[in-house]
Amino acid sequence: TLVSGPGLLAGNVVDLTGATGTIKLRASQAGNATYAAAPEVEVTFAVTAGQTNVVFSQALGSGGSVPVAELGLVLPGNGQPGFMLVVSTVTPSLNGVITLEATVGGGFIGTWTSGLAAPLDARVQAAPVTYTIKGTLLNGVFTGTIAPLGLVFTAPVPLPTGPSAAAAGLYQMVALAQAPGTVYSLVGADNKVLVLVKTPTVTTGGLTTLKADGSYTLATTTASGGATLTGAVNSVTTASTATLTVPGTAPVVFLGLSSATKRTDRLIGLASRAKVGTGESVLITGVAIGGTDSKRVLIRAGGPALTAFGLASTLSNPTLKIYRGSTLIAQNDDWNPADAAEMGRLGLFAFPNGSKDAAILTTLAPGAYTAHVSDLSGTGTGVALAEIYDASVNPAAEDQRLVSIASRGTVTAGDGALIGGFVVTGNSPKTLLIRGVGPALTAFGVAGALADPVLTIYDGGEALATNAGWANSAAIATAATQAGAFALTAGSRDAALLVTLKPGSYTAQVKAAQSASSGVALIEIYEVP
Repeated sequence: TLVSGPGLLAGNVVDLTGATGTIKLRASQAGNATYAAAPEVEVTFAVTAGQTNVVFSQALGSGGSVPVAELGLVLPGNGQPGFMLVVSTVTPSLNGVITLEATVGGGFIGTWTSGLAAPLDARVQAAPVTYTIKGTLLNGVFTGTIAPLGLVFTAPVPLPTGPSAAAAGLYQMVALAQAPGTVYSLVGADNKVLVLVKTPTVTTGGLTTLKADGSYTLATTTASGGATLTGAVNSVTTASTATLTVPGTAPVVFLGLSSATKRTDRLIGLASRAKVGTGESVLITGVAIGGTDSKRVLIRAGGPALTAFGLASTLSNPTLKIYRGSTLIAQNDDWNPADAAEMGRLGLFAFPNGSKDAAILTTLAPGAYTAHVSDLSGTGTGVALAEIYDASVNPAAEDQRLVSIASRGTVTAGDGALIGGFVVTGNSPKTLLIRGVGPALTAFGVAGALADPVLTIYDGGEALATNAGWANSAAIATAATQAGAFALTAGSRDAALLVTLKPGSYTAQVKAAQSASSGVALIEIYEVP
Protein backbone atom coordinates (compact mmCIF):
# COMPACT_ATOMS: atom_id res chain seq x y z
CA THR A 1 0.00 0.00 0.00
CA LEU A 2 1.21 3.51 -0.84
CA VAL A 3 0.15 5.21 2.39
CA SER A 4 1.12 8.77 1.50
CA GLY A 5 3.32 10.88 -0.71
CA PRO A 6 3.72 11.82 -4.40
CA GLY A 7 3.44 8.39 -5.99
CA LEU A 8 1.06 6.08 -7.86
CA LEU A 9 0.95 2.34 -7.12
CA ALA A 10 0.11 -0.23 -9.82
CA GLY A 11 0.67 -3.80 -8.66
CA ASN A 12 4.20 -3.76 -7.25
CA VAL A 13 5.42 -0.72 -9.21
CA VAL A 14 5.51 2.85 -7.85
CA ASP A 15 5.53 5.74 -10.32
CA LEU A 16 6.58 9.14 -9.05
CA THR A 17 3.93 11.76 -9.79
CA GLY A 18 6.36 14.61 -10.37
CA ALA A 19 5.71 16.49 -7.11
CA THR A 20 8.15 16.60 -4.21
CA GLY A 21 7.60 15.07 -0.77
CA THR A 22 8.04 11.89 1.26
CA ILE A 23 6.61 8.58 0.10
CA LYS A 24 5.53 5.99 2.69
CA LEU A 25 5.03 2.38 1.57
CA ARG A 26 3.49 -0.35 3.69
CA ALA A 27 3.76 -4.12 3.17
CA SER A 28 1.36 -6.41 5.03
CA GLN A 29 0.22 -10.03 5.12
CA ALA A 30 -3.10 -10.54 6.85
CA GLY A 31 -2.77 -14.31 6.86
CA ASN A 32 -4.88 -17.03 5.24
CA ALA A 33 -5.25 -20.81 5.24
CA THR A 34 -1.62 -21.20 4.17
CA TYR A 35 0.29 -18.27 5.67
CA ALA A 36 0.27 -16.85 9.17
CA ALA A 37 -0.26 -13.13 9.67
CA ALA A 38 2.94 -11.07 9.55
CA PRO A 39 3.83 -7.75 11.18
CA GLU A 40 3.41 -4.74 8.92
CA VAL A 41 6.60 -3.24 7.48
CA GLU A 42 6.92 0.40 6.41
CA VAL A 43 9.60 2.25 4.48
CA THR A 44 9.83 5.95 3.60
CA PHE A 45 11.98 7.87 1.15
CA ALA A 46 12.23 11.46 0.02
CA VAL A 47 11.51 12.74 -3.49
CA THR A 48 13.30 15.97 -4.38
CA ALA A 49 13.02 18.12 -7.48
CA GLY A 50 15.34 17.63 -10.43
CA GLN A 51 16.68 20.48 -12.54
CA THR A 52 14.80 21.64 -15.62
CA ASN A 53 16.54 23.53 -18.44
CA VAL A 54 14.24 26.17 -19.95
CA VAL A 55 15.38 28.23 -22.93
CA PHE A 56 13.64 31.32 -24.33
CA SER A 57 14.26 32.57 -27.86
CA GLN A 58 12.60 34.14 -30.88
CA ALA A 59 11.85 32.59 -34.27
CA LEU A 60 13.16 34.99 -36.91
CA GLY A 61 12.20 35.31 -40.57
CA SER A 62 13.33 37.43 -43.54
CA GLY A 63 16.95 36.42 -43.37
CA GLY A 64 16.99 36.13 -39.60
CA SER A 65 16.01 39.72 -38.84
CA VAL A 66 12.20 39.86 -38.29
CA PRO A 67 10.69 38.33 -35.09
CA VAL A 68 7.79 36.00 -36.00
CA ALA A 69 7.19 34.07 -32.76
CA GLU A 70 8.26 33.81 -29.14
CA LEU A 71 9.68 30.38 -28.29
CA GLY A 72 10.12 28.56 -25.02
CA LEU A 73 11.87 25.19 -24.84
CA VAL A 74 12.04 22.58 -22.07
CA LEU A 75 15.16 20.43 -22.48
CA PRO A 76 15.21 17.44 -20.12
CA GLY A 77 18.27 15.23 -19.81
CA ASN A 78 18.86 11.52 -20.38
CA GLY A 79 17.51 11.55 -23.92
CA GLN A 80 13.93 12.22 -22.75
CA PRO A 81 11.46 14.15 -24.97
CA GLY A 82 11.40 17.92 -24.68
CA PHE A 83 8.72 20.50 -25.39
CA MET A 84 8.49 23.75 -27.30
CA LEU A 85 5.82 26.39 -26.66
CA VAL A 86 5.24 28.69 -29.65
CA VAL A 87 3.39 32.01 -29.33
CA SER A 88 2.91 34.11 -32.46
CA THR A 89 0.66 37.05 -33.28
CA VAL A 90 2.18 37.26 -36.78
CA THR A 91 1.40 33.64 -37.76
CA PRO A 92 -1.35 32.38 -35.40
CA SER A 93 -1.32 28.89 -36.95
CA LEU A 94 2.08 28.36 -35.25
CA ASN A 95 0.59 28.65 -31.76
CA GLY A 96 0.80 25.49 -29.68
CA VAL A 97 2.96 23.00 -27.81
CA ILE A 98 5.20 20.62 -29.72
CA THR A 99 6.90 17.49 -28.41
CA LEU A 100 10.60 17.34 -29.32
CA GLU A 101 12.10 13.88 -29.68
CA ALA A 102 15.83 13.50 -29.04
CA THR A 103 18.03 12.34 -31.95
CA VAL A 104 21.65 11.29 -32.08
CA GLY A 105 24.33 13.96 -31.77
CA GLY A 106 22.39 16.25 -29.45
CA GLY A 107 19.58 16.90 -31.90
CA PHE A 108 15.83 17.34 -31.47
CA ILE A 109 12.99 17.06 -33.98
CA GLY A 110 9.24 17.70 -33.78
CA THR A 111 6.30 18.15 -36.15
CA TRP A 112 2.82 19.57 -35.67
CA THR A 113 -0.15 20.40 -37.87
CA SER A 114 -1.81 23.77 -37.58
CA GLY A 115 -5.41 24.74 -37.96
CA LEU A 116 -6.63 25.93 -41.35
CA ALA A 117 -4.39 28.44 -43.08
CA ALA A 118 -5.82 31.38 -45.03
CA PRO A 119 -6.77 30.21 -48.56
CA LEU A 120 -5.25 31.89 -51.59
CA ASP A 121 -8.68 31.88 -53.20
CA ALA A 122 -11.85 32.33 -51.10
CA ARG A 123 -13.58 29.68 -53.23
CA VAL A 124 -11.00 27.04 -52.27
CA GLN A 125 -11.09 25.38 -48.84
CA ALA A 126 -7.93 26.03 -46.87
CA ALA A 127 -5.66 23.12 -45.96
CA PRO A 128 -3.85 22.49 -42.67
CA VAL A 129 -0.14 23.27 -42.60
CA THR A 130 2.40 20.83 -41.17
CA TYR A 131 5.41 22.44 -39.53
CA THR A 132 8.71 20.74 -38.71
CA ILE A 133 11.23 21.95 -36.17
CA LYS A 134 14.79 20.70 -36.16
CA GLY A 135 17.27 21.76 -33.51
CA THR A 136 20.70 20.96 -32.16
CA LEU A 137 22.14 21.48 -28.69
CA LEU A 138 25.90 21.97 -29.04
CA ASN A 139 28.37 23.63 -26.67
CA GLY A 140 25.57 25.09 -24.57
CA VAL A 141 23.77 26.75 -27.51
CA PHE A 142 20.46 25.61 -28.99
CA THR A 143 19.95 26.42 -32.69
CA GLY A 144 17.24 25.34 -35.08
CA THR A 145 14.87 25.95 -37.95
CA ILE A 146 11.08 25.83 -38.50
CA ALA A 147 10.00 24.64 -41.95
CA PRO A 148 8.37 25.40 -44.35
CA LEU A 149 8.47 29.04 -43.18
CA GLY A 150 12.27 29.23 -43.17
CA LEU A 151 12.35 30.54 -39.60
CA VAL A 152 15.55 30.31 -37.58
CA PHE A 153 16.34 30.62 -33.89
CA THR A 154 19.35 30.47 -31.62
CA ALA A 155 19.76 30.85 -27.87
CA PRO A 156 22.33 29.97 -25.23
CA VAL A 157 21.10 27.43 -22.68
CA PRO A 158 21.26 29.08 -19.25
CA LEU A 159 22.18 27.27 -16.07
CA PRO A 160 19.05 25.80 -14.39
CA THR A 161 19.54 28.10 -11.42
CA GLY A 162 17.82 31.33 -10.52
CA PRO A 163 15.04 32.82 -8.40
CA SER A 164 12.29 30.69 -10.01
CA ALA A 165 14.30 27.49 -10.64
CA ALA A 166 12.02 25.44 -8.35
CA ALA A 167 9.00 26.33 -10.50
CA ALA A 168 10.70 25.97 -13.90
CA GLY A 169 8.81 23.89 -16.45
CA LEU A 170 5.73 23.70 -18.68
CA TYR A 171 2.25 23.92 -17.12
CA GLN A 172 -0.95 23.00 -18.94
CA MET A 173 -4.38 24.11 -17.67
CA VAL A 174 -7.91 23.38 -18.89
CA ALA A 175 -11.03 25.51 -18.53
CA LEU A 176 -13.48 24.48 -15.82
CA ALA A 177 -17.23 23.80 -16.06
CA GLN A 178 -18.51 23.93 -19.64
CA ALA A 179 -16.10 26.56 -20.98
CA PRO A 180 -13.64 24.97 -23.45
CA GLY A 181 -10.09 26.24 -23.61
CA THR A 182 -6.46 25.69 -22.62
CA VAL A 183 -3.69 27.78 -21.09
CA TYR A 184 0.00 26.91 -21.40
CA SER A 185 2.55 28.60 -19.12
CA LEU A 186 6.28 28.00 -19.50
CA VAL A 187 8.29 29.20 -16.49
CA GLY A 188 12.04 29.72 -16.66
CA ALA A 189 14.58 29.85 -13.85
CA ASP A 190 15.00 33.63 -14.31
CA ASN A 191 11.35 34.61 -13.56
CA LYS A 192 10.38 34.71 -17.25
CA VAL A 193 6.97 33.25 -18.15
CA LEU A 194 5.77 32.57 -21.71
CA VAL A 195 1.98 32.19 -21.86
CA LEU A 196 -0.42 30.95 -24.54
CA VAL A 197 -4.24 31.12 -24.17
CA LYS A 198 -6.52 29.27 -26.59
CA THR A 199 -10.33 29.35 -26.37
CA PRO A 200 -12.98 29.26 -29.13
CA THR A 201 -13.04 33.08 -29.16
CA VAL A 202 -9.60 34.15 -27.88
CA THR A 203 -6.09 33.12 -28.90
CA THR A 204 -3.36 35.26 -27.40
CA GLY A 205 -0.16 35.13 -25.40
CA GLY A 206 3.22 36.64 -24.72
CA LEU A 207 6.07 37.04 -22.25
CA THR A 208 5.56 38.21 -18.70
CA THR A 209 7.26 37.98 -15.30
CA LEU A 210 6.79 35.57 -12.40
CA LYS A 211 6.43 37.34 -9.06
CA ALA A 212 7.94 36.18 -5.78
CA ASP A 213 4.62 34.61 -4.71
CA GLY A 214 4.40 32.50 -7.88
CA SER A 215 1.80 34.68 -9.62
CA TYR A 216 1.92 36.49 -12.95
CA THR A 217 -0.24 38.82 -15.05
CA LEU A 218 -0.39 39.18 -18.82
CA ALA A 219 -2.30 42.01 -20.49
CA THR A 220 -2.83 41.59 -24.24
CA THR A 221 -4.99 42.73 -27.12
CA THR A 222 -7.28 40.27 -28.94
CA ALA A 223 -9.76 40.47 -31.78
CA SER A 224 -12.41 41.09 -29.10
CA GLY A 225 -10.44 43.88 -27.46
CA GLY A 226 -8.21 43.91 -24.41
CA ALA A 227 -7.76 40.76 -22.33
CA THR A 228 -6.03 40.00 -19.05
CA LEU A 229 -4.74 36.64 -17.87
CA THR A 230 -3.80 36.26 -14.20
CA GLY A 231 -2.14 33.02 -13.15
CA ALA A 232 -0.08 31.30 -10.50
CA VAL A 233 2.10 28.21 -10.13
CA ASN A 234 2.93 26.20 -7.01
CA SER A 235 6.51 24.92 -7.13
CA VAL A 236 5.84 22.22 -4.50
CA THR A 237 2.61 20.61 -5.76
CA THR A 238 3.17 21.80 -9.40
CA ALA A 239 -0.50 22.90 -9.47
CA SER A 240 -1.29 25.92 -11.65
CA THR A 241 -4.29 28.22 -12.00
CA ALA A 242 -5.29 31.02 -14.36
CA THR A 243 -8.24 33.33 -15.01
CA LEU A 244 -8.95 34.95 -18.38
CA THR A 245 -10.87 38.21 -18.26
CA VAL A 246 -12.29 39.79 -21.42
CA PRO A 247 -14.58 42.83 -21.05
CA GLY A 248 -18.21 41.99 -21.64
CA THR A 249 -17.83 38.25 -21.02
CA ALA A 250 -17.75 36.06 -17.92
CA PRO A 251 -14.25 35.23 -16.61
CA VAL A 252 -12.94 31.78 -17.58
CA VAL A 253 -11.11 29.84 -14.86
CA PHE A 254 -8.39 27.31 -15.72
CA LEU A 255 -6.72 24.66 -13.57
CA GLY A 256 -3.88 22.24 -14.26
CA LEU A 257 -0.43 20.84 -13.51
CA SER A 258 3.15 20.72 -14.67
CA SER A 259 3.67 18.53 -17.75
CA ALA A 260 6.09 16.46 -15.64
CA THR A 261 3.42 15.57 -13.06
CA LYS A 262 1.18 12.50 -13.33
CA ARG A 263 -2.53 13.19 -12.92
CA THR A 264 -4.25 11.44 -10.02
CA ASP A 265 -7.79 12.77 -10.59
CA ARG A 266 -10.50 10.17 -10.02
CA LEU A 267 -14.03 9.48 -8.80
CA ILE A 268 -14.11 8.11 -5.27
CA GLY A 269 -17.78 8.13 -4.33
CA LEU A 270 -21.42 8.30 -5.32
CA ALA A 271 -24.49 8.83 -3.16
CA SER A 272 -27.89 8.55 -4.84
CA ARG A 273 -31.23 9.43 -3.26
CA ALA A 274 -34.62 8.39 -4.61
CA LYS A 275 -37.99 7.03 -3.60
CA VAL A 276 -38.02 3.24 -3.34
CA GLY A 277 -41.08 1.09 -3.78
CA THR A 278 -41.98 -2.12 -5.56
CA GLY A 279 -41.33 -3.31 -9.10
CA GLU A 280 -39.36 -0.74 -11.14
CA SER A 281 -39.09 1.55 -8.09
CA VAL A 282 -36.06 -0.33 -6.74
CA LEU A 283 -33.06 2.03 -6.41
CA ILE A 284 -30.26 0.56 -8.54
CA THR A 285 -26.73 1.96 -8.39
CA GLY A 286 -24.04 0.72 -10.76
CA VAL A 287 -20.27 1.08 -10.64
CA ALA A 288 -17.43 0.08 -12.97
CA ILE A 289 -13.94 -0.55 -11.58
CA GLY A 290 -11.00 -0.04 -13.95
CA GLY A 291 -7.39 -1.14 -13.77
CA THR A 292 -5.96 -4.62 -13.20
CA ASP A 293 -6.18 -4.94 -9.41
CA SER A 294 -9.14 -5.43 -7.07
CA LYS A 295 -10.65 -2.41 -5.33
CA ARG A 296 -11.87 -2.20 -1.73
CA VAL A 297 -15.28 -0.50 -1.59
CA LEU A 298 -17.93 0.37 0.98
CA ILE A 299 -21.53 0.20 -0.25
CA ARG A 300 -24.40 1.44 1.95
CA ALA A 301 -28.19 1.63 1.82
CA GLY A 302 -29.51 4.32 4.14
CA GLY A 303 -33.15 4.53 5.18
CA PRO A 304 -33.85 5.12 8.88
CA ALA A 305 -30.61 7.14 9.24
CA LEU A 306 -31.99 9.78 6.86
CA THR A 307 -34.56 10.98 9.39
CA ALA A 308 -31.74 12.84 11.16
CA PHE A 309 -31.52 15.07 8.08
CA GLY A 310 -35.20 16.03 8.18
CA LEU A 311 -36.38 13.63 5.48
CA ALA A 312 -39.86 12.24 5.99
CA SER A 313 -41.18 8.92 4.72
CA THR A 314 -37.80 7.16 4.63
CA LEU A 315 -37.52 3.48 3.77
CA SER A 316 -37.88 1.76 7.15
CA ASN A 317 -35.92 -1.45 6.49
CA PRO A 318 -33.73 -1.33 3.37
CA THR A 319 -31.98 -4.44 2.11
CA LEU A 320 -28.82 -4.23 -0.06
CA LYS A 321 -27.79 -6.72 -2.75
CA ILE A 322 -24.69 -6.57 -4.97
CA TYR A 323 -24.74 -8.21 -8.40
CA ARG A 324 -22.14 -8.84 -11.07
CA GLY A 325 -24.30 -9.26 -14.11
CA SER A 326 -27.18 -11.44 -12.89
CA THR A 327 -25.10 -13.17 -10.19
CA LEU A 328 -25.72 -12.16 -6.58
CA ILE A 329 -22.30 -11.88 -4.90
CA ALA A 330 -23.12 -10.19 -1.56
CA GLN A 331 -26.10 -8.97 0.44
CA ASN A 332 -26.92 -7.35 3.76
CA ASP A 333 -30.05 -6.47 5.72
CA ASP A 334 -28.86 -4.75 8.92
CA TRP A 335 -25.37 -3.21 8.92
CA ASN A 336 -22.48 -4.58 10.99
CA PRO A 337 -21.35 -2.23 13.82
CA ALA A 338 -17.78 -3.46 13.13
CA ASP A 339 -17.86 -1.26 10.00
CA ALA A 340 -18.46 1.94 11.98
CA ALA A 341 -14.74 2.78 12.18
CA GLU A 342 -14.38 2.45 8.41
CA MET A 343 -17.36 4.74 7.85
CA GLY A 344 -15.74 7.32 10.12
CA ARG A 345 -12.39 7.08 8.30
CA LEU A 346 -14.12 7.77 5.01
CA GLY A 347 -15.87 10.83 6.45
CA LEU A 348 -19.39 9.41 6.12
CA PHE A 349 -22.27 10.28 8.43
CA ALA A 350 -22.76 7.61 11.10
CA PHE A 351 -25.53 5.04 11.12
CA PRO A 352 -27.28 4.91 14.54
CA ASN A 353 -26.47 1.86 16.64
CA GLY A 354 -28.98 -0.90 15.98
CA SER A 355 -30.59 0.86 13.02
CA LYS A 356 -32.09 -1.08 10.11
CA ASP A 357 -29.78 0.55 7.55
CA ALA A 358 -27.62 -1.77 5.41
CA ALA A 359 -23.92 -1.77 4.48
CA ILE A 360 -21.36 -4.05 2.81
CA LEU A 361 -17.56 -3.63 3.04
CA THR A 362 -15.94 -5.81 0.38
CA THR A 363 -13.25 -6.07 -2.30
CA LEU A 364 -14.32 -6.18 -5.94
CA ALA A 365 -12.32 -7.30 -8.97
CA PRO A 366 -12.20 -4.98 -12.02
CA GLY A 367 -15.55 -5.01 -13.85
CA ALA A 368 -19.13 -3.75 -13.66
CA TYR A 369 -21.46 -4.21 -10.68
CA THR A 370 -24.89 -3.08 -9.52
CA ALA A 371 -26.19 -2.50 -5.99
CA HIS A 372 -29.97 -2.92 -5.52
CA VAL A 373 -31.76 -1.17 -2.66
CA SER A 374 -35.28 -2.33 -1.85
CA ASP A 375 -37.59 -2.86 1.11
CA LEU A 376 -36.91 -6.11 3.00
CA SER A 377 -40.59 -7.06 2.97
CA GLY A 378 -40.99 -6.15 -0.69
CA THR A 379 -44.03 -4.00 0.04
CA GLY A 380 -42.64 -0.96 1.90
CA THR A 381 -41.92 2.39 0.25
CA GLY A 382 -39.91 5.46 1.17
CA VAL A 383 -36.85 7.58 0.42
CA ALA A 384 -33.52 5.71 0.45
CA LEU A 385 -29.88 6.59 -0.12
CA ALA A 386 -27.48 4.30 -2.00
CA GLU A 387 -23.77 5.05 -1.51
CA ILE A 388 -20.61 3.61 -3.10
CA TYR A 389 -17.21 4.74 -1.82
CA ASP A 390 -13.62 3.87 -2.66
CA ALA A 391 -12.47 2.42 0.68
CA SER A 392 -8.77 2.08 -0.15
CA VAL A 393 -6.30 3.48 2.35
CA ASN A 394 -5.07 6.03 -0.20
CA PRO A 395 -7.30 6.01 -3.33
CA ALA A 396 -5.27 8.68 -5.13
CA ALA A 397 -2.17 6.47 -4.95
CA GLU A 398 -3.68 3.45 -6.71
CA ASP A 399 -3.96 2.66 -10.39
CA GLN A 400 -7.37 0.96 -10.11
CA ARG A 401 -10.33 3.33 -9.83
CA LEU A 402 -14.06 3.84 -10.12
CA VAL A 403 -14.42 4.76 -13.81
CA SER A 404 -18.19 5.12 -14.01
CA ILE A 405 -21.06 5.26 -11.57
CA ALA A 406 -24.80 5.34 -12.20
CA SER A 407 -28.10 5.23 -10.31
CA ARG A 408 -31.61 4.38 -11.44
CA GLY A 409 -34.68 5.45 -9.52
CA THR A 410 -38.16 6.88 -9.80
CA VAL A 411 -38.65 10.63 -10.20
CA THR A 412 -41.84 12.06 -8.68
CA ALA A 413 -43.06 15.47 -7.56
CA GLY A 414 -41.88 17.00 -4.27
CA ASP A 415 -38.88 15.22 -2.72
CA GLY A 416 -38.98 12.59 -5.45
CA ALA A 417 -36.11 14.02 -7.53
CA LEU A 418 -33.33 11.57 -8.35
CA ILE A 419 -30.24 13.05 -6.73
CA GLY A 420 -26.69 11.80 -7.17
CA GLY A 421 -23.81 13.15 -5.11
CA PHE A 422 -20.29 12.38 -6.30
CA VAL A 423 -16.73 13.17 -5.25
CA VAL A 424 -13.76 14.04 -7.49
CA THR A 425 -10.37 13.78 -5.85
CA GLY A 426 -6.72 14.05 -6.90
CA ASN A 427 -4.35 16.76 -8.05
CA SER A 428 -6.04 18.01 -11.24
CA PRO A 429 -9.45 18.70 -12.80
CA LYS A 430 -11.45 15.84 -14.28
CA THR A 431 -13.63 15.86 -17.38
CA LEU A 432 -16.87 13.94 -16.89
CA LEU A 433 -19.83 12.96 -19.01
CA ILE A 434 -22.96 13.23 -16.85
CA ARG A 435 -26.32 12.12 -18.21
CA GLY A 436 -29.92 12.20 -17.04
CA VAL A 437 -31.55 9.43 -19.07
CA GLY A 438 -35.28 8.90 -19.40
CA PRO A 439 -36.68 8.11 -22.87
CA ALA A 440 -33.65 5.95 -23.80
CA LEU A 441 -34.55 3.48 -21.03
CA THR A 442 -37.54 2.17 -22.96
CA ALA A 443 -35.14 0.42 -25.38
CA PHE A 444 -33.93 -1.65 -22.41
CA GLY A 445 -37.42 -2.79 -21.45
CA VAL A 446 -37.92 -0.29 -18.61
CA ALA A 447 -41.61 0.58 -18.23
CA GLY A 448 -42.71 4.06 -17.21
CA ALA A 449 -39.50 5.89 -18.16
CA LEU A 450 -39.40 9.63 -17.39
CA ALA A 451 -40.33 11.42 -20.62
CA ASP A 452 -38.77 14.83 -19.96
CA PRO A 453 -35.68 14.70 -17.66
CA VAL A 454 -33.89 17.90 -16.69
CA LEU A 455 -30.29 17.47 -15.45
CA THR A 456 -28.57 20.06 -13.22
CA ILE A 457 -25.03 19.90 -11.75
CA TYR A 458 -24.44 21.68 -8.43
CA ASP A 459 -21.31 22.72 -6.54
CA GLY A 460 -22.85 23.19 -3.12
CA GLY A 461 -25.81 25.49 -3.74
CA GLU A 462 -24.45 26.88 -7.02
CA ALA A 463 -25.83 25.48 -10.27
CA LEU A 464 -22.86 24.95 -12.60
CA ALA A 465 -24.75 23.66 -15.64
CA THR A 466 -28.17 22.43 -16.68
CA ASN A 467 -29.60 20.59 -19.69
CA ALA A 468 -33.03 19.47 -20.89
CA GLY A 469 -32.33 17.65 -24.15
CA TRP A 470 -28.82 16.82 -25.32
CA ALA A 471 -29.51 18.24 -28.83
CA ASN A 472 -27.44 15.62 -30.67
CA SER A 473 -24.18 17.23 -29.50
CA ALA A 474 -21.16 15.87 -31.40
CA ALA A 475 -18.90 16.40 -28.36
CA ILE A 476 -21.26 14.47 -26.08
CA ALA A 477 -21.65 11.64 -28.61
CA THR A 478 -17.86 11.36 -28.92
CA ALA A 479 -17.40 11.37 -25.14
CA ALA A 480 -20.02 8.61 -24.78
CA THR A 481 -18.14 6.45 -27.28
CA GLN A 482 -14.83 7.07 -25.49
CA ALA A 483 -16.35 6.22 -22.11
CA GLY A 484 -18.17 3.10 -23.32
CA ALA A 485 -21.66 4.51 -22.67
CA PHE A 486 -24.65 3.40 -24.74
CA ALA A 487 -25.64 5.83 -27.48
CA LEU A 488 -28.55 8.23 -27.09
CA THR A 489 -31.01 8.59 -29.95
CA ALA A 490 -30.49 11.75 -31.98
CA GLY A 491 -32.99 14.39 -30.95
CA SER A 492 -34.22 12.52 -27.85
CA ARG A 493 -35.34 14.33 -24.67
CA ASP A 494 -32.55 12.65 -22.65
CA ALA A 495 -30.25 15.15 -20.91
CA ALA A 496 -26.44 15.17 -20.96
CA LEU A 497 -23.59 17.49 -19.97
CA LEU A 498 -19.85 17.41 -20.61
CA VAL A 499 -18.13 19.25 -17.75
CA THR A 500 -14.61 19.69 -16.35
CA LEU A 501 -14.57 19.88 -12.55
CA LYS A 502 -11.90 20.64 -9.99
CA PRO A 503 -11.52 18.19 -7.07
CA GLY A 504 -14.48 18.48 -4.69
CA SER A 505 -18.00 17.27 -3.90
CA TYR A 506 -20.87 17.77 -6.35
CA THR A 507 -24.48 16.76 -6.88
CA ALA A 508 -26.36 15.89 -10.05
CA GLN A 509 -30.14 16.20 -9.92
CA VAL A 510 -32.75 14.85 -12.32
CA LYS A 511 -36.26 16.31 -12.24
CA ALA A 512 -39.13 16.38 -14.69
CA ALA A 513 -39.48 19.39 -16.98
CA GLN A 514 -43.20 19.30 -16.19
CA SER A 515 -43.62 19.33 -12.42
CA ALA A 516 -46.48 16.85 -12.58
CA SER A 517 -44.52 14.28 -14.59
CA SER A 518 -43.05 11.16 -13.04
CA GLY A 519 -41.15 8.10 -14.19
CA VAL A 520 -38.00 6.04 -13.99
CA ALA A 521 -34.74 7.90 -14.69
CA LEU A 522 -31.02 7.16 -14.69
CA ILE A 523 -28.13 9.36 -13.54
CA GLU A 524 -24.81 8.35 -15.13
CA ILE A 525 -21.33 9.72 -14.42
CA TYR A 526 -18.44 8.64 -16.67
CA GLU A 527 -14.76 9.44 -16.72
CA VAL A 528 -13.85 10.79 -20.16
CA PRO A 529 -10.45 9.29 -21.13
